[in-house]
Amino acid sequence: MQKKLQATHKAEINIKETSGGTKLELNAGIYEIMNVATDIFYSADRNEMKYRKTEAKDRQGYVIETRYKSSRGRNNRCTLNMYHTKCSCLVNGRNVAQFMDEDLQQIFQIVQNE
Repeated sequence: MQKKLQATHKAEINIKETSGGTKLELNAGIYEIMNVATDIFYSADRNEMKYRKTEAKDRQGYVIETRYKSSRGRNNRCTLNMYHTKCSCLVNGRNVAQFMDEDLQQIFQIVQNE
């Protein structure tokens, strides 16, 4: 909870390129809304894309991370890791730019519409 509280003081959205991919740091309010919108986005059927959702839990059974892997056929496209305790996301894989240009824009559109 301490990390969540600290995340309330962050800027709304901060995007950084790292050696492991693209990192999105969000304030706690924006993160929670994006978390719901992301789940809506990845639960819909889209253009022959397949999405797999995996959750990681801590010792007490709380979900601390959600991972969405997208692929078309056997080709992995990218992975979105959402870190719930830090209110941040990491996008990595072959098509990070495509995620940023297409998926993220659609996720933000869901945020606006909902």
